Amino acid sequence: MEDKVKDAFEEEIQAAIEEEKAEKETLPEAPASLNVKFWIEDYGVMLTMRGTKVSTLVEQLEKIITIAKEKGWKPTWAKDNGQIPLKTVPPFESGSVGTLPPACPVHKTPMTWKPAGISKTTNRPYPGFFACGVRQEDGNWCNAKPVDPF
Repeated sequence: MEDKVKDAFEEEIQAAIEEEKAEKETLPEAPASLNVKFWIEDYGVMLTMRGTKVSTLVEQLEKIITIAKEKGWKPTWAKDNGQIPLKTVPPFESGSVGTLPPACPVHKTPMTWKPAGISKTTNRPYPGFFACGVRQEDGNWCNAKPVDPF
């Protein structure tokens, strides 16, 4: 009985390996690719499309944007309509296990969450963001960005 199970398991593994090889052979590296990021509720979602012609990707992108607008998804930057992703709390729960804020890639110190608000200089809304709390020698704050989680 054990031999039959073992043989069936090995056959499934071999079939998966063959399927992966076939996919690699039939799907060469795409000469064109496009990434689109959306906020769907409180989730940042990235869609990657690949193709052989940029014009085909642009047509697909137009369809995706139409669908996204119909569903109420917001672009991650939302400049086109003055709205911002309403992510006013950090994307981690303070004190939760395994959910520490990102570290500054330059200074290696924990970054601080700055909630969404209105810019004092431009009077325009901006999304929440992580900032490094270290001042540089010239007196300006470090402007390093955390590694993009997408």
